[in-house]
Order: sequence, then C-alpha cells, then structure tokens
Amino acid sequence: MLQNFTEEYESNRLILSNNPMMSIALAADLLQQIAKGKKRFEDQCNMLKNDILSLGKIYNAQIEDEGY
Repeated sequence: MLQNFTEEYESNRLILSNNPMMSIALAADLLQQIAKGKKRFEDQCNMLKNDILSLGKIYNAQIEDEGY
C-alpha cells in the first residue's frame, strides 16, 4: 500500500490528505520502523522511504506561501 504513495506527484493520493507533509513524514517513519524490525524488508522499505521523502521535497517546492 505504501508503494502507491510513490507515484507521480500529480496523481498521488497522499497529497489529498489534510496535511500532506505530516502524512509523508509519518509514512517515512513507519517505513523506517518496519525496516528496523524486519531485516528481510529493510532494503525495500528504505527505497520506499527515500521515494516518499523525494515526493515531500517536490510537494514542499510547490508551496508558494512561506508561512505554510
């Protein structure tokens, strides 16, 4: 399910949440916790986490209001 969050920015459903940056941060933290707990998923979780954090960078660059 988390892999669906790494889709293109325009079609990503994670961006539709009330607080996309918080959702991105929580998803990345969850993936990090899974990677620590289950070594067999470590590589896959770390790749997904990096993809989700890249999405966060794209989202952050789209925000025009500095106060946000």
